[in-house]
Amino acid sequence: QLYLMLTDSLASVQLYPSPYTCYWAGINAYEKGYYTHAVELLTRANSLAAEDGELYLQTSCRIFIGNCYANMLDVEQMQHHYHAARRMSKALGQQNDLNSIDYNLASTQLEMGDFSSAYQYFSNLSDPSALDLHKLAICCEKLGDRQAALDALEQIHTARQEFPDKEMIDKMCAIVRYRLIHPNYLADHEYGKLLLDTFAVMRKKLPAGFAGFHLPWVLEWYREHRLYKDAFQLL
Repeated sequence: QLYLMLTDSLASVQLYPSPYTCYWAGINAYEKGYYTHAVELLTRANSLAAEDGELYLQTSCRIFIGNCYANMLDVEQMQHHYHAARRMSKALGQQNDLNSIDYNLASTQLEMGDFSSAYQYFSNLSDPSALDLHKLAICCEKLGDRQAALDALEQIHTARQEFPDKEMIDKMCAIVRYRLIHPNYLADHEYGKLLLDTFAVMRKKLPAGFAGFHLPWVLEWYREHRLYKDAFQLL
């Protein structure tokens, strides 16, 4: 069963249906960007976990269901599941889960264009990670505070490195820094190469949410250079 969970999560669900096999199959679908299928699997895992009294697993299921809806920009469903997960996390004393929910809420606000609300979260963290500072820099960029954005990027050199690895974070930050330093970045093919190369690596190596977050800038580049076929194929 463990081998199947690691190598073929859907097969493990079919042969050994349990809260954990459904959960890991759901996580696998989530990371690949198959959000509707992930919600189905995680909902099943949540129900089975409730029958077994697996409270910690239930909490994790609700968080990842909320994450799926966050990546689909379905705010109503996202908030519904995060609300339940927050209550459960508080009852269980799971501060890391509460932090994860808050981060994903702020990231969704950023993606939805609510830059001020996202800024309030990322600018008030007492110990921001490198990924937090990357998001803060984008908030400042969108709010028109170029120097604050550059300052946030500078702090990343000494910040906690959690996920993704330093090489990928550096590439992501380089994209933001390029836009800040070169106001006419859309006319610069060096920016396009940096953006598209990094986007390709994200799609290959990282959970789909990372590529989804960067999708607007890729489409912006394609539109500017009239690469409509590339944009259509990507969408």
